[in-house]
Amino acid sequence: MIEEIKKLKPLEMVFPNHLNILSKIIMENKTIESPLIADEKTGIILDGSHRYIFFLKFGYKEVVVEYLDYFDENIRVGTHLMHRHIIDKTSNISKE
Repeated sequence: MIEEIKKLKPLEMVFPNHLNILSKIIMENKTIESPLIADEKTGIILDGSHRYIFFLKFGYKEVVVEYLDYFDENIRVGTHLMHRHIIDKTSNISKE
């Protein structure tokens, strides 16, 4: 879905070095590989904070977003990227 960027809210910390590398890749390839992922109720960006900042920096008014329900049981949280793919019962992070 194409959405107004002003309806989205960033969540993650953005690292300048990562943003610079990502910006170079986007500018060279002239493409974005995947949409921003955001919660359908709040507009909070769950994945894509660096791409979000890239869009803001370059004056984009609209972006491609895939909305989902953050509280869906298939959406996992964790402290590492691997937590996207596995369930870690020892994790002390909750969605609440």
